Amino acid sequence: GIVIANLVSQGLSVTLDDRDFNAFSLNPSCNSTFSNLHGRTWVVHHVTSEVMRCMWAIDASAPPASRLPDLCPCSAEVAEEEDPMFDGDPFWYPKDRFNE
Repeated sequence: GIVIANLVSQGLSVTLDDRDFNAFSLNPSCNSTFSNLHGRTWVVHHVTSEVMRCMWAIDASAPPASRLPDLCPCSAEVAEEEDPMFDGDPFWYPKDRFNE
C-alpha cells in the first residue's frame, strides 16, 4: 500500500493485473470461500474504513523488505452466495498454492 501510494503521488500510473489470483482478494476475509485473504495478498477489495485502517497499520509497521504481513487480524465476516455456475465448487481456482 505504501509503495503504490508513493508511486502515484510521484505522478506515475500504476496498473495492477492479477489474472492468476495471486495478489488480489475480493473478500476481506481469511475464511471466505472465494478470493479470500492469504499469505500473498497485497490488494484487497470491498473493505470498510475500519478494515483499511487496520491493514494500513499492519502494513506500515512491517519491517522493510520483509514478507507480506499477515492481514488476517483485520479479517471481516463476509456474506457469500453460492454460484450455481460452478456446481457447488467455490474453489474453481487453485487456492491451495496461496499459503505455500
